Order: sequence, then structure tokens, then C-alpha cells
Amino acid sequence: MSQRSSYLSKSFLIWVFANILGISAAAAIPFLGTTLNNPINVVVSVFVFFVPGLAQWLALRRISHTSILWVLTIPTGILLYLLIYRLIPDGLWQMFDDESLVVLIAPFFLIGFLIGLLQWFLLRRQFSGSSLWILGSSAGFGFSFWFILATDLINRSGILSFIGGVLVYSFVTGLILTRLLAHNTQSEINITYHT
Repeated sequence: MSQRSSYLSKSFLIWVFANILGISAAAAIPFLGTTLNNPINVVVSVFVFFVPGLAQWLALRRISHTSILWVLTIPTGILLYLLIYRLIPDGLWQMFDDESLVVLIAPFFLIGFLIGLLQWFLLRRQFSGSSLWILGSSAGFGFSFWFILATDLINRSGILSFIGGVLVYSFVTGLILTRLLAHNTQSEINITYHT
């Protein structure tokens, strides 16, 4: 049992480290433009997120046979969000208080949901109960920005808010990944025991 626990702890730490490294590397890449009105700037800005997707895939590759297509899930999820956002009529946003915490973090829950859904398509072949990943991704993105806003870190320090957000996302998704691995390991033990 302690070997299994060590494996799960190591997998969790590798996942957290990969996210910290990948997201930090993406944040360090300078954007070509400051406005998102130019479609080229949007595409370049979104595809910077290949870096965290690559870091995540490298971490997952150590513990499962996850497809290289994982690298595409983060930028594709963000592009899907931007397309959905453009389809929403401007008048709809005016119905809500744009300073409300719920309104400010709702887009991040949606981004997390879209990315998690794309990632689930790759995880479902390897992990039973992998639909939990969609919830974990959505919660990871949403709660990371909730944490930043609720603690007022955004107004105190950009670096601290960045670190806090990355840690919350990494911790939430790492817990879900650990649960999926634990469930898979337990299933393999049961199959081996019964045969």
C-alpha cells in the first residue's frame, strides 16, 4: 500500500510541477500585440498556451498513454471560449452587474469546462470515471480566479496572484488526477486478484 501511496504522491507532485513550469513559461513569452481586436494577435496569444499543454502532456506521459493531442486542448478550449463569447449579444452582459464576483469568474469556469471537455475525450479511454476531469478542470480554472479576486491578491501583487492562481489550479486538477489514478490502480489490483 505504501508503494501505491508513493506512486500517487509522486504523480501529484509531477503534475503540479509541470503546471507551474508550463504556465510560468507561457507567461514569460511576450505577446506580439496588446489588443485583441486584431485576429492575428488573438491567435498568437491563444497559441502561447501550447506551452502549458505540452508540460501537462509530458507529465501525463510518465503515468499514462495520453495522446500528444493533449497539447492542443488548452489553446483550442480558449479559442472555443472566444468564439462563444463573440456569439453572445452585447446587451446580455448589460443585464448583470459587471463588478460582481460571479460575473467576473464565470468566464473562467467556462474556459475550464471547455478545456476539461476536450481533455476528457483523451482521458476517457484510459481512466474509468474520467468525466470527473471536466468538473475538476472547470473548478480549477474558476476557483483559481475566484481565489485571486476574493483574497484581493490582484490589487496587492501581480506575481503573488499569478502564483496563487497557478497553485490553486494545479492543486485542484492534481487531486482529480490522483483520484483517477487511484481508482485505476485499485481496478487493476482487483482484476489481478480475481484472475
